[in-house]
Amino acid sequence: MTGAGKSSFVKTLTDSDVAVGHGIESCTTTLTGRSFQHGKYVINLIDTPGFNDTNNSDTDTLKELSIWLNLTYRADVKLTGIIYLHRISDNRISGSAILNLNMLKRLCGDDCLPNVILATTMWSEPTETQQFTAQEDREAELKNKSKFWGDLIEKGTTTTRYDGTYASALSIISDLEKRPRITLDIQRQMVDEGCTLIQTTAGRYLNEGLLEKEKELRCQLDVVRTQMVIFQHEEDEVFARDVEMQITGITIKLAQADKQRRSLGVDIESKLKERDELIQKLAQQTNSSWLRTAAVGAANGLGVLGPAALAIAGLITGTTPIVRALKLGFGVLKLIFEAVGFCLHSR
Repeated sequence: MTGAGKSSFVKTLTDSDVAVGHGIESCTTTLTGRSFQHGKYVINLIDTPGFNDTNNSDTDTLKELSIWLNLTYRADVKLTGIIYLHRISDNRISGSAILNLNMLKRLCGDDCLPNVILATTMWSEPTETQQFTAQEDREAELKNKSKFWGDLIEKGTTTTRYDGTYASALSIISDLEKRPRITLDIQRQMVDEGCTLIQTTAGRYLNEGLLEKEKELRCQLDVVRTQMVIFQHEEDEVFARDVEMQITGITIKLAQADKQRRSLGVDIESKLKERDELIQKLAQQTNSSWLRTAAVGAANGLGVLGPAALAIAGLITGTTPIVRALKLGFGVLKLIFEAVGFCLHSR
C-alpha cells in the first residue's frame, strides 16, 4: 500500500540510498533491489510499488510482477517470505488496502500464507494515550474481521508491529529465515500449468474488477447522455458544455479500462522472448568478452548468479529497450507489486 513505509524499511536494514516518501503519492515507482549480510545469509529485499498505485495501472502492476516471478521461478530462485506493510495511522481501511489484500491472497494461494508477515507501521507513542488506544482498537479490528486480516491469520499468516528501528526490522527478517521457500500460486499456474495471465487466479480477479468498472462507467454515460439531450432541447449551452466534458471524461476512462483488460491477455512467453532477443543483440554489439558473457547469461535467466552479471547490473543505467532488457535479465526489472517486500536468500 502506497506510503506504508516499505522504502524506509529497506533503507533501515541496508543503509542504502533508497528514496523515502512522506506524502500520499507513491515513492516507489519501479522495482528496487537491495541486499545485506545477516549471519550466514545474504538477504535480498525487493521494494515494489503497490496496486492502486499513483503511477502505474493495476494491470501494468500485475503484468510486470508476473514477468519477474516467471523469471525467478524458471531460474530456480524461490521466495522465502513476503512482508506486507500497513499504516496503522489510517483512520479507516481504504479501498486501496482491500484491493492489495485481495491481490495478495490470489497471488500467493493458501499454501504460501504461512510465509506472509502482516506488519503495521507508523504507530503513535504509547504516551499519546488517545491515539495509541485508537490504533490498538484498529489493529484488533484488522485481526478479527475476515474481510481484513482474519482469514489470512486463520491460514497461518502472522502479524507484528514495525516501529521503524533496525532491531524491529531485523526481527521480522529473522522470523522469515526460519521458513521454507515457497512457490506462489501465480508462478505455479503460469510456469507449471501454462496459464496465461488472465487465466490465473489473480488475473481473473483483476479482470472481473475491470469488467465491473466498465459496467458502472457505461451506466454513468447513459445518464449523462440523457442529461445532454435535455439541456440541448432547452438550449442551455452552459450546462450542455459541462455535460459534454463529463461525457468525454467517462469515455476516456472507459477506453483506459478496456485497454487494461485487453493487456491482461499478454503472452508472457513472447515478452520473455523479446527480452532474450534484446539481450542477445546487446551481446553481439559489445566488444567486451565479460560483458558478452554476462548478457548471454542474463538471457538464459542466469545473470543474477554470476559475478560479471552482478557487476554490470550495478553499472548499467538508462531506459533504452536494450538496457531495460538487460536489467530484466538480472532480476532488476521494472517490477510491480504491492506495498510488499519480497525477502530472498541468495543461493
